[in-house]
Amino acid sequence: MYLRVSSKEQEVGGFSIDAQRRLIEQYAEQCGTKVLQVFTDVETAKRAGRTQFGRMVAFLKANPTCRIILVEKTDRLYRNISDWVTLDTIEDLEIHMVKEGTILSAESRSSEKFIHGIKVLMAKNYIDNLSEESKKGMLEKARQGIWPSFAPIGYRNVLRLDGKKVIEPDPVRAPIVRMLFERYAEGDCSLKDLVKLSRQAGLCLSGRKRTYGKAALQRVIRNPIYKGSILWDGQTFEGIHTPLVSPELWQRVQDTIDGNRALKGRRMKHDYLFARLVTCGHCGGLMTGQMHKGNLYYHCSGHYGKCPEPYLRTERLEAAFSDILKALEIDEEILEWSRTGMLLHREEQALYRENEGKRLQAEYDAMKKRYEAAYEDKLDGKVPEWLFREKSEEYQRKMADLMDGIRRIEADEPLDLDKIEKCFELARRASTRFSELSEPDKRKLLRSVVLNCSWMDGELAVRFRQPFGILAEAVTVWNEKKVAGLSSSDLFAIWYPRRDSNTRIE
Repeated sequence: MYLRVSSKEQEVGGFSIDAQRRLIEQYAEQCGTKVLQVFTDVETAKRAGRTQFGRMVAFLKANPTCRIILVEKTDRLYRNISDWVTLDTIEDLEIHMVKEGTILSAESRSSEKFIHGIKVLMAKNYIDNLSEESKKGMLEKARQGIWPSFAPIGYRNVLRLDGKKVIEPDPVRAPIVRMLFERYAEGDCSLKDLVKLSRQAGLCLSGRKRTYGKAALQRVIRNPIYKGSILWDGQTFEGIHTPLVSPELWQRVQDTIDGNRALKGRRMKHDYLFARLVTCGHCGGLMTGQMHKGNLYYHCSGHYGKCPEPYLRTERLEAAFSDILKALEIDEEILEWSRTGMLLHREEQALYRENEGKRLQAEYDAMKKRYEAAYEDKLDGKVPEWLFREKSEEYQRKMADLMDGIRRIEADEPLDLDKIEKCFELARRASTRFSELSEPDKRKLLRSVVLNCSWMDGELAVRFRQPFGILAEAVTVWNEKKVAGLSSSDLFAIWYPRRDSNTRIE
Protein backbone atom coordinates (compact mmCIF):
# COMPACT_ATOMS: atom_id res chain seq x y z
CA MET A 1 0.00 0.00 0.00
CA TYR A 2 1.34 3.42 -0.95
CA LEU A 3 -0.01 6.62 0.64
CA ARG A 4 1.11 10.20 0.01
CA VAL A 5 0.38 13.82 0.82
CA SER A 6 2.41 16.79 -0.39
CA SER A 7 3.16 18.64 2.86
CA LYS A 8 3.56 18.26 6.60
CA GLU A 9 0.57 20.55 7.12
CA GLN A 10 -1.63 18.13 5.18
CA GLU A 11 -0.36 15.25 7.28
CA VAL A 12 -0.91 16.99 10.62
CA GLY A 13 -4.00 19.08 9.97
CA GLY A 14 -5.78 17.10 7.28
CA PHE A 15 -7.39 13.70 6.94
CA SER A 16 -6.05 12.68 3.53
CA ILE A 17 -3.71 9.93 4.75
CA ASP A 18 -6.45 8.32 6.89
CA ALA A 19 -8.95 8.61 4.04
CA GLN A 20 -6.53 6.97 1.58
CA ARG A 21 -5.74 4.17 4.01
CA ARG A 22 -9.43 3.48 4.75
CA LEU A 23 -10.34 3.39 1.05
CA ILE A 24 -7.49 1.03 0.15
CA GLU A 25 -8.06 -1.27 3.13
CA GLN A 26 -11.72 -1.66 2.14
CA TYR A 27 -10.65 -2.45 -1.42
CA ALA A 28 -8.06 -5.01 -0.26
CA GLU A 29 -10.63 -6.69 1.97
CA GLN A 30 -13.13 -6.95 -0.89
CA CYS A 31 -10.47 -8.43 -3.19
CA GLY A 32 -9.07 -10.79 -0.57
CA THR A 33 -5.67 -9.15 -0.88
CA LYS A 34 -3.19 -9.15 2.01
CA VAL A 35 -1.19 -5.95 2.49
CA LEU A 36 2.41 -6.87 3.36
CA GLN A 37 3.80 -3.36 3.78
CA VAL A 38 2.57 0.22 3.97
CA PHE A 39 4.72 3.06 2.60
CA THR A 40 3.78 6.67 3.40
CA ASP A 41 5.45 9.75 1.91
CA VAL A 42 4.89 13.31 3.07
CA GLU A 43 6.46 15.19 0.18
CA THR A 44 5.70 16.30 -3.34
CA ALA A 45 5.86 13.82 -6.20
CA LYS A 46 7.04 16.47 -8.65
CA ARG A 47 10.59 15.10 -8.69
CA ALA A 48 12.06 11.64 -8.32
CA GLY A 49 13.78 10.73 -5.07
CA ARG A 50 10.96 10.32 -2.51
CA THR A 51 12.17 8.38 0.51
CA GLN A 52 9.35 5.89 1.00
CA PHE A 53 8.79 5.49 -2.74
CA GLY A 54 12.42 4.39 -3.08
CA ARG A 55 12.01 1.97 -0.19
CA MET A 56 8.88 0.56 -1.81
CA VAL A 57 10.77 -0.07 -5.05
CA ALA A 58 13.58 -1.78 -3.10
CA PHE A 59 10.98 -3.88 -1.23
CA LEU A 60 9.38 -5.01 -4.49
CA LYS A 61 12.72 -5.97 -5.97
CA ALA A 62 13.69 -7.88 -2.84
CA ASN A 63 10.31 -9.67 -2.61
CA PRO A 64 9.42 -11.12 -6.04
CA THR A 65 6.26 -12.75 -4.62
CA CYS A 66 4.78 -9.30 -3.94
CA ARG A 67 3.73 -7.83 -7.26
CA ILE A 68 0.75 -5.60 -6.46
CA ILE A 69 0.76 -1.92 -5.51
CA LEU A 70 -2.46 -0.48 -4.05
CA VAL A 71 -2.75 3.29 -4.34
CA GLU A 72 -5.62 5.77 -4.28
CA LYS A 73 -5.01 7.25 -7.74
CA THR A 74 -2.33 7.99 -10.32
CA ASP A 75 -1.10 11.34 -9.00
CA ARG A 76 -0.66 9.94 -5.49
CA LEU A 77 1.87 7.48 -6.91
CA TYR A 78 3.82 9.74 -9.24
CA ARG A 79 3.78 13.15 -10.86
CA ASN A 80 7.01 12.69 -12.80
CA ILE A 81 8.09 10.49 -15.68
CA SER A 82 11.18 9.06 -13.96
CA ASP A 83 9.18 7.29 -11.22
CA TRP A 84 6.74 5.94 -13.79
CA VAL A 85 9.59 4.43 -15.80
CA THR A 86 11.10 2.99 -12.59
CA LEU A 87 7.94 1.02 -11.80
CA ASP A 88 7.46 0.10 -15.46
CA THR A 89 10.79 -1.77 -15.39
CA ILE A 90 9.64 -4.10 -12.57
CA GLU A 91 8.41 -7.32 -14.17
CA ASP A 92 4.85 -8.63 -13.62
CA LEU A 93 3.90 -5.62 -11.52
CA GLU A 94 0.23 -4.72 -11.07
CA ILE A 95 -0.80 -1.22 -10.01
CA HIS A 96 -4.33 -0.86 -8.65
CA MET A 97 -5.61 2.73 -8.77
CA VAL A 98 -8.50 2.16 -6.36
CA LYS A 99 -10.36 5.45 -6.74
CA GLU A 100 -10.02 5.38 -10.53
CA GLY A 101 -11.12 1.74 -10.74
CA THR A 102 -8.11 0.90 -12.93
CA ILE A 103 -5.61 -1.96 -12.85
CA LEU A 104 -2.44 -1.53 -14.89
CA SER A 105 -0.23 -4.52 -15.66
CA ALA A 106 1.89 -6.01 -18.42
CA GLU A 107 -1.30 -7.59 -19.84
CA SER A 108 -3.15 -4.27 -20.03
CA ARG A 109 -4.25 -3.20 -23.50
CA SER A 110 -2.29 -0.56 -25.33
CA SER A 111 -5.24 1.84 -25.07
CA GLU A 112 -5.24 1.45 -21.27
CA LYS A 113 -1.52 2.16 -21.12
CA PHE A 114 -2.06 5.13 -23.41
CA ILE A 115 -4.72 6.62 -21.13
CA HIS A 116 -2.55 5.95 -18.08
CA GLY A 117 0.33 7.74 -19.78
CA ILE A 118 -1.92 10.73 -20.34
CA LYS A 119 -2.91 10.70 -16.66
CA VAL A 120 0.73 10.64 -15.56
CA LEU A 121 1.55 13.60 -17.76
CA MET A 122 -1.60 15.41 -16.68
CA ALA A 123 -0.49 14.94 -13.07
CA LYS A 124 2.97 16.25 -13.96
CA ASN A 125 1.48 19.21 -15.80
CA TYR A 126 -0.79 19.97 -12.83
CA ILE A 127 2.31 20.48 -10.67
CA ASP A 128 4.03 22.47 -13.42
CA ASN A 129 0.94 24.64 -13.79
CA LEU A 130 0.83 25.28 -10.04
CA SER A 131 4.43 26.38 -10.23
CA GLU A 132 3.64 28.70 -13.13
CA GLU A 133 0.65 30.19 -11.31
CA SER A 134 2.77 30.70 -8.21
CA LYS A 135 5.42 32.47 -10.27
CA LYS A 136 2.77 34.67 -11.91
CA GLY A 137 1.39 35.61 -8.50
CA MET A 138 4.83 36.47 -7.19
CA LEU A 139 5.56 38.57 -10.26
CA GLU A 140 2.28 40.45 -9.76
CA LYS A 141 3.24 41.18 -6.14
CA ALA A 142 6.57 42.53 -7.37
CA ARG A 143 4.75 44.76 -9.86
CA GLN A 144 2.76 46.17 -6.94
CA GLY A 145 6.01 46.97 -5.15
CA ILE A 146 5.70 44.13 -2.61
CA TRP A 147 8.65 41.79 -2.06
CA PRO A 148 7.11 38.39 -2.97
CA SER A 149 9.34 35.96 -1.08
CA PHE A 150 11.23 35.45 2.18
CA ALA A 151 12.65 38.69 3.49
CA PRO A 152 16.29 39.30 2.50
CA ILE A 153 18.85 39.85 5.24
CA GLY A 154 18.19 43.13 7.01
CA TYR A 155 14.41 42.84 6.59
CA ARG A 156 11.70 40.69 8.14
CA ASN A 157 8.31 39.50 6.90
CA VAL A 158 5.27 41.09 8.56
CA LEU A 159 1.51 40.98 8.04
CA ARG A 160 -0.05 44.31 7.13
CA LEU A 161 -3.46 45.38 8.47
CA ASP A 162 -5.07 44.58 5.11
CA GLY A 163 -3.76 41.01 5.34
CA LYS A 164 -0.93 41.36 2.81
CA LYS A 165 2.54 40.10 3.67
CA VAL A 166 5.22 42.74 3.26
CA ILE A 167 8.76 43.37 4.51
CA GLU A 168 10.05 45.96 6.97
CA PRO A 169 13.56 46.70 8.29
CA ASP A 170 14.76 44.24 10.94
CA PRO A 171 15.65 46.38 13.99
CA VAL A 172 18.64 44.12 14.79
CA ARG A 173 20.10 43.31 11.37
CA ALA A 174 19.20 46.40 9.32
CA PRO A 175 21.85 48.63 11.00
CA ILE A 176 24.51 45.97 10.35
CA VAL A 177 23.64 45.76 6.65
CA ARG A 178 23.68 49.55 6.39
CA MET A 179 27.12 49.61 8.03
CA LEU A 180 28.44 47.07 5.48
CA PHE A 181 27.32 49.28 2.59
CA GLU A 182 28.92 52.35 4.12
CA ARG A 183 32.25 50.61 4.80
CA TYR A 184 32.52 49.08 1.34
CA ALA A 185 31.65 52.39 -0.37
CA GLU A 186 34.74 53.95 1.23
CA GLY A 187 36.88 51.95 -1.22
CA ASP A 188 39.44 50.58 1.23
CA CYS A 189 37.41 47.53 2.30
CA SER A 190 37.49 44.18 0.51
CA LEU A 191 34.87 41.44 0.59
CA LYS A 192 37.11 39.53 2.97
CA ASP A 193 37.07 42.56 5.28
CA LEU A 194 33.27 42.65 5.04
CA VAL A 195 33.10 39.04 6.20
CA LYS A 196 35.17 39.90 9.28
CA LEU A 197 33.02 42.96 10.01
CA SER A 198 29.78 40.98 9.68
CA ARG A 199 31.07 38.29 12.04
CA GLN A 200 32.17 40.86 14.59
CA ALA A 201 28.70 42.42 14.42
CA GLY A 202 27.08 39.01 14.96
CA LEU A 203 25.45 38.75 11.53
CA CYS A 204 24.52 35.14 10.75
CA LEU A 205 21.98 33.17 8.75
CA SER A 206 18.45 33.27 10.16
CA GLY A 207 18.02 30.63 12.85
CA ARG A 208 21.59 29.34 12.42
CA LYS A 209 25.03 30.02 13.83
CA ARG A 210 26.71 29.87 10.42
CA THR A 211 27.90 33.28 9.19
CA TYR A 212 27.89 34.77 5.71
CA GLY A 213 30.79 34.22 3.32
CA LYS A 214 32.20 36.46 0.59
CA ALA A 215 29.84 35.27 -2.14
CA ALA A 216 26.76 35.74 0.05
CA LEU A 217 27.80 39.24 1.12
CA GLN A 218 28.52 40.22 -2.46
CA ARG A 219 24.97 39.20 -3.37
CA VAL A 220 23.75 41.37 -0.50
CA ILE A 221 25.54 44.54 -1.59
CA ARG A 222 24.58 43.87 -5.23
CA ASN A 223 20.88 43.55 -4.42
CA PRO A 224 18.85 46.66 -5.36
CA ILE A 225 16.24 45.78 -2.72
CA TYR A 226 18.26 47.83 -0.22
CA LYS A 227 17.85 51.06 -2.23
CA GLY A 228 14.08 50.52 -2.56
CA SER A 229 13.90 48.62 -5.88
CA ILE A 230 12.74 45.06 -6.48
CA LEU A 231 14.57 42.94 -9.07
CA TRP A 232 12.32 40.00 -9.93
CA ASP A 233 12.28 37.71 -12.95
CA GLY A 234 14.71 39.97 -14.79
CA GLN A 235 12.56 43.06 -14.26
CA THR A 236 12.99 45.97 -11.85
CA PHE A 237 10.07 47.50 -9.96
CA GLU A 238 9.79 50.32 -7.45
CA GLY A 239 9.19 48.85 -4.00
CA ILE A 240 6.89 50.17 -1.28
CA HIS A 241 9.23 49.01 1.52
CA THR A 242 11.60 51.26 3.45
CA PRO A 243 15.07 51.31 1.83
CA LEU A 244 18.09 50.69 4.06
CA VAL A 245 20.49 52.83 1.99
CA SER A 246 20.13 55.75 -0.37
CA PRO A 247 20.30 55.18 -4.15
CA GLU A 248 23.52 57.23 -4.22
CA LEU A 249 25.21 55.04 -1.60
CA TRP A 250 24.08 51.88 -3.36
CA GLN A 251 25.47 53.13 -6.68
CA ARG A 252 28.82 54.01 -5.08
CA VAL A 253 29.06 50.45 -3.85
CA GLN A 254 28.35 49.10 -7.36
CA ASP A 255 30.99 51.38 -8.86
CA THR A 256 33.50 50.22 -6.27
CA ILE A 257 32.82 46.54 -7.04
CA ASP A 258 33.06 47.12 -10.78
CA GLY A 259 36.28 49.05 -10.34
CA ASN A 260 37.81 46.26 -8.26
CA ARG A 261 36.76 43.63 -10.76
CA ALA A 262 37.43 45.41 -14.06
CA LEU A 263 37.82 43.01 -16.95
CA LYS A 264 41.41 42.53 -18.04
CA GLY A 265 40.82 40.39 -21.12
CA ARG A 266 40.78 41.55 -24.73
CA ARG A 267 37.67 41.88 -26.82
CA MET A 268 37.21 39.16 -29.42
CA LYS A 269 37.90 40.43 -32.92
CA HIS A 270 35.85 37.66 -34.59
CA ASP A 271 32.55 36.06 -33.69
CA TYR A 272 33.08 32.56 -35.07
CA LEU A 273 30.20 30.08 -35.40
CA PHE A 274 31.02 27.86 -32.41
CA ALA A 275 32.75 30.46 -30.24
CA ARG A 276 31.39 30.50 -26.66
CA LEU A 277 29.12 27.60 -27.60
CA VAL A 278 31.35 24.56 -27.00
CA THR A 279 33.33 23.86 -23.86
CA CYS A 280 36.40 21.68 -23.44
CA GLY A 281 35.55 18.29 -21.93
CA HIS A 282 38.93 18.11 -20.18
CA CYS A 283 38.97 21.34 -18.20
CA GLY A 284 35.63 23.09 -18.81
CA GLY A 285 37.16 26.08 -20.59
CA LEU A 286 35.50 27.58 -23.66
CA MET A 287 36.61 26.48 -27.13
CA THR A 288 37.78 29.52 -29.10
CA GLY A 289 38.41 29.99 -32.82
CA GLN A 290 41.70 30.85 -34.53
CA MET A 291 42.61 31.26 -38.19
CA HIS A 292 45.74 29.46 -39.36
CA LYS A 293 46.92 29.42 -43.00
CA GLY A 294 43.43 30.28 -44.21
CA ASN A 295 41.73 27.56 -42.17
CA LEU A 296 39.65 28.02 -39.01
CA TYR A 297 40.56 25.89 -36.01
CA TYR A 298 39.03 25.63 -32.54
CA HIS A 299 41.00 24.98 -29.39
CA CYS A 300 40.59 25.24 -25.63
CA SER A 301 41.08 28.78 -24.38
CA GLY A 302 43.33 27.45 -21.59
CA HIS A 303 41.52 29.58 -19.03
CA TYR A 304 42.02 26.90 -16.36
CA GLY A 305 45.59 26.04 -17.33
CA LYS A 306 47.33 24.02 -20.00
CA CYS A 307 44.92 21.62 -21.70
CA PRO A 308 45.75 18.39 -23.64
CA GLU A 309 42.90 18.82 -26.16
CA PRO A 310 44.42 19.26 -29.68
CA TYR A 311 43.32 21.83 -32.25
CA LEU A 312 40.11 21.02 -34.11
CA ARG A 313 39.11 21.87 -37.71
CA THR A 314 35.80 23.75 -37.94
CA GLU A 315 34.57 21.32 -40.65
CA ARG A 316 34.94 18.41 -38.25
CA LEU A 317 33.02 20.20 -35.50
CA GLU A 318 30.28 21.20 -37.93
CA ALA A 319 29.92 17.61 -39.16
CA ALA A 320 29.68 16.41 -35.54
CA PHE A 321 26.82 18.83 -34.87
CA SER A 322 25.04 17.72 -38.03
CA ASP A 323 25.28 14.07 -36.90
CA ILE A 324 24.05 14.94 -33.41
CA LEU A 325 20.99 16.75 -34.80
CA LYS A 326 19.99 13.57 -36.66
CA ALA A 327 18.90 12.24 -33.27
CA LEU A 328 15.91 14.59 -33.53
CA GLU A 329 14.58 13.28 -36.85
CA ILE A 330 11.07 11.96 -36.17
CA ASP A 331 9.28 9.45 -38.41
CA GLU A 332 6.21 10.69 -40.24
CA GLU A 333 4.37 7.76 -38.64
CA ILE A 334 5.09 9.21 -35.19
CA LEU A 335 3.99 12.70 -36.25
CA GLU A 336 0.65 11.44 -37.53
CA TRP A 337 0.07 9.28 -34.44
CA SER A 338 0.92 12.16 -32.09
CA ARG A 339 -1.43 14.56 -33.93
CA THR A 340 -4.33 12.16 -33.47
CA GLY A 341 -3.51 11.61 -29.81
CA MET A 342 -3.20 15.32 -29.03
CA LEU A 343 -6.50 16.16 -30.73
CA LEU A 344 -8.19 13.47 -28.68
CA HIS A 345 -6.60 14.72 -25.49
CA ARG A 346 -7.60 18.34 -26.15
CA GLU A 347 -11.23 17.24 -26.52
CA GLU A 348 -11.03 15.21 -23.30
CA GLN A 349 -9.38 18.14 -21.53
CA ALA A 350 -12.14 20.55 -22.58
CA LEU A 351 -14.82 18.13 -21.38
CA TYR A 352 -13.00 17.56 -18.10
CA ARG A 353 -12.56 21.29 -17.45
CA GLU A 354 -16.25 21.89 -18.08
CA ASN A 355 -17.43 19.07 -15.79
CA GLU A 356 -14.87 19.79 -13.06
CA GLY A 357 -15.69 23.49 -13.12
CA LYS A 358 -19.39 22.75 -12.66
CA ARG A 359 -18.64 20.34 -9.80
CA LEU A 360 -16.43 22.79 -7.94
CA GLN A 361 -18.90 25.63 -8.45
CA ALA A 362 -21.74 23.47 -7.09
CA GLU A 363 -19.68 22.57 -4.02
CA TYR A 364 -18.77 26.21 -3.51
CA ASP A 365 -22.43 27.30 -3.72
CA ALA A 366 -23.47 24.59 -1.26
CA MET A 367 -20.72 25.59 1.18
CA LYS A 368 -21.72 29.24 0.88
CA LYS A 369 -25.34 28.35 1.76
CA ARG A 370 -24.10 26.46 4.83
CA TYR A 371 -22.10 29.49 5.90
CA GLU A 372 -25.07 31.82 5.45
CA ALA A 373 -27.36 29.41 7.34
CA ALA A 374 -24.88 29.22 10.21
CA TYR A 375 -24.78 33.01 10.32
CA GLU A 376 -28.56 33.18 10.49
CA ASP A 377 -28.59 30.61 13.31
CA LYS A 378 -26.00 32.68 15.17
CA LEU A 379 -28.14 35.83 14.81
CA ASP A 380 -31.20 33.93 16.05
CA GLY A 381 -29.24 32.64 19.03
CA LYS A 382 -29.52 29.00 17.95
CA VAL A 383 -25.74 28.44 18.09
CA PRO A 384 -23.22 29.96 20.51
CA GLU A 385 -20.62 32.47 19.35
CA TRP A 386 -17.67 30.06 19.79
CA LEU A 387 -19.31 27.37 17.67
CA PHE A 388 -20.18 29.81 14.89
CA ARG A 389 -16.60 31.14 14.87
CA GLU A 390 -15.20 27.62 14.64
CA LYS A 391 -17.59 26.57 11.86
CA SER A 392 -17.25 29.83 9.92
CA GLU A 393 -13.46 29.43 9.81
CA GLU A 394 -13.88 25.90 8.50
CA TYR A 395 -16.43 26.97 5.86
CA GLN A 396 -14.31 29.93 4.74
CA ARG A 397 -11.23 27.74 4.42
CA LYS A 398 -13.10 25.19 2.30
CA MET A 399 -14.66 27.94 0.17
CA ALA A 400 -11.21 29.45 -0.42
CA ASP A 401 -9.86 26.03 -1.50
CA LEU A 402 -12.77 25.52 -3.88
CA MET A 403 -12.35 29.00 -5.33
CA ASP A 404 -8.64 28.30 -5.89
CA GLY A 405 -9.62 25.17 -7.80
CA ILE A 406 -12.09 27.13 -9.93
CA ARG A 407 -9.46 29.77 -10.72
CA ARG A 408 -6.91 27.10 -11.70
CA ILE A 409 -9.38 25.55 -14.11
CA GLU A 410 -10.22 28.94 -15.61
CA ALA A 411 -6.49 29.73 -15.98
CA ASP A 412 -5.72 26.35 -17.55
CA GLU A 413 -5.00 26.94 -21.21
CA PRO A 414 -5.85 24.31 -23.86
CA LEU A 415 -3.10 22.31 -25.49
CA ASP A 416 -1.30 24.53 -28.05
CA LEU A 417 -1.18 22.15 -31.01
CA ASP A 418 0.40 24.74 -33.33
CA LYS A 419 3.30 25.27 -30.94
CA ILE A 420 3.85 21.52 -30.57
CA GLU A 421 3.63 21.06 -34.33
CA LYS A 422 6.32 23.72 -34.87
CA CYS A 423 8.51 22.04 -32.26
CA PHE A 424 8.19 18.65 -34.00
CA GLU A 425 8.83 20.22 -37.41
CA LEU A 426 11.96 21.98 -36.16
CA ALA A 427 13.25 18.71 -34.67
CA ARG A 428 12.48 16.73 -37.84
CA ARG A 429 14.31 19.14 -40.17
CA ALA A 430 17.13 20.29 -37.87
CA SER A 431 19.86 18.08 -39.33
CA THR A 432 19.04 18.65 -43.04
CA ARG A 433 18.56 22.40 -42.58
CA PHE A 434 21.78 22.83 -40.61
CA SER A 435 24.09 22.43 -43.62
CA GLU A 436 21.97 24.82 -45.73
CA LEU A 437 21.86 27.75 -43.28
CA SER A 438 24.17 30.73 -42.99
CA GLU A 439 26.47 30.93 -39.97
CA PRO A 440 24.22 33.30 -37.97
CA ASP A 441 21.20 31.06 -38.62
CA LYS A 442 23.18 27.94 -37.73
CA ARG A 443 24.12 29.55 -34.44
CA LYS A 444 20.49 30.52 -33.84
CA LEU A 445 19.33 26.96 -34.57
CA LEU A 446 21.89 25.44 -32.21
CA ARG A 447 20.98 27.82 -29.40
CA SER A 448 17.32 26.88 -29.91
CA VAL A 449 17.81 23.14 -29.45
CA VAL A 450 21.13 22.74 -27.57
CA LEU A 451 21.51 23.59 -23.90
CA ASN A 452 25.24 22.93 -23.59
CA CYS A 453 27.89 20.82 -25.30
CA SER A 454 31.51 19.80 -24.88
CA TRP A 455 34.29 18.37 -27.03
CA MET A 456 36.76 15.83 -25.69
CA ASP A 457 39.03 13.29 -27.37
CA GLY A 458 37.37 13.66 -30.76
CA GLU A 459 33.79 13.28 -29.47
CA LEU A 460 31.02 15.86 -29.20
CA ALA A 461 28.70 15.50 -26.19
CA VAL A 462 25.46 17.46 -26.34
CA ARG A 463 22.71 18.12 -23.83
CA PHE A 464 19.53 19.21 -25.60
CA ARG A 465 17.06 21.78 -24.37
CA GLN A 466 13.64 20.42 -23.46
CA PRO A 467 11.53 19.13 -25.06
CA PHE A 468 14.21 18.26 -27.64
CA GLY A 469 16.08 16.14 -25.08
CA ILE A 470 13.00 13.97 -24.56
CA LEU A 471 12.46 13.74 -28.32
CA ALA A 472 16.08 12.72 -28.96
CA GLU A 473 15.92 10.00 -26.32
CA ALA A 474 12.65 8.62 -27.67
CA VAL A 475 13.84 8.73 -31.31
CA THR A 476 16.97 6.78 -30.37
CA VAL A 477 14.98 4.06 -28.63
CA TRP A 478 12.43 4.02 -31.48
CA ASN A 479 15.13 3.47 -34.11
CA GLU A 480 16.83 0.73 -32.08
CA LYS A 481 13.56 -1.14 -31.52
CA LYS A 482 12.51 -0.69 -35.13
CA VAL A 483 15.76 -2.25 -36.34
CA ALA A 484 15.05 -5.14 -33.96
CA GLY A 485 11.80 -5.77 -35.87
CA LEU A 486 9.12 -4.62 -33.40
CA SER A 487 5.74 -3.62 -34.80
CA SER A 488 4.50 -0.03 -34.74
CA SER A 489 1.90 -0.81 -32.06
CA ASP A 490 4.68 -1.95 -29.71
CA LEU A 491 6.91 0.96 -30.65
CA PHE A 492 4.30 3.57 -29.80
CA ALA A 493 4.64 2.67 -26.10
CA ILE A 494 8.06 4.37 -26.21
CA TRP A 495 6.33 7.73 -26.68
CA TYR A 496 3.72 7.46 -23.92
CA PRO A 497 5.76 9.08 -21.12
CA ARG A 498 7.03 11.75 -23.47
CA ARG A 499 3.71 13.09 -24.73
CA ASP A 500 2.72 16.55 -23.62
CA SER A 501 -0.38 17.01 -21.50
CA ASN A 502 -2.40 19.62 -19.68
CA THR A 503 -3.52 19.88 -16.09
CA ARG A 504 -5.89 17.60 -14.26
CA ILE A 505 -7.32 19.49 -11.27
CA GLU A 506 -8.32 17.45 -8.25
